[in-house]
Amino acid sequence: MAKRGTGAIFAALLALSTPFPEARAFELSPISTHLEAAGPGVRGRIVLRNTRDAELPMQTRVMRRHVAEDGRITLEPADADFLVFPPQALVPAHGAQTIQFQYVGPLLNEGRSYLLYVSEVPIAASGEMVVRLVFEMGAAVYLHPPGAKAELSLEGATPLPGGRIELRVRNSGARHAVLIEGFGVVPGAEAALAAYGDLARTRPENPIVPPHALRRFVIGGAPAQNP
Repeated sequence: MAKRGTGAIFAALLALSTPFPEARAFELSPISTHLEAAGPGVRGRIVLRNTRDAELPMQTRVMRRHVAEDGRITLEPADADFLVFPPQALVPAHGAQTIQFQYVGPLLNEGRSYLLYVSEVPIAASGEMVVRLVFEMGAAVYLHPPGAKAELSLEGATPLPGGRIELRVRNSGARHAVLIEGFGVVPGAEAALAAYGDLARTRPENPIVPPHALRRFVIGGAPAQNP
């Protein structure tokens, strides 16, 4: 298992920090896909839209995502788990490109999380050395065995200094849970957060709870004052 490569991090930082309009080269949709996979063969697709006034050379790569108890993410190369078509393409200005993918990895006994990255390919004129900013985006792909569900429970809530609170959320199911609408879907969480205003509906920074795993979330500020 390896952390995300420094080249990818560098590219992402450049894309986020550059003031130039052309840095945002494209859009991806959907940005998150959940697929039931009995085994190899399940297929999906994303659509890339080139928002520039120029052609966009692009390429793809796949990384498997692991989320630790404290929310830290590690990524490992996983191109061997997917067939992606096209792996490279030249997308016309303001055009679109459908990217199809097929899972060819091992049978699943619990869910897996992947990121399908699409990045532009910097091209220099012949004989010239040019430094260009590149843009990269990742679309999340979640796979789960047939019939698998996320089964969430609140294992505890501990007040911390500064009005914060640590929630310990367990997923006993075989499918990823993604708390995109906050902790309201976790049984007991709203009661535990009752003194903290609308905190139960606050989306955590990393909302993923992997299958058969415990997540610790530290959230909040000053507790709400009762009238």
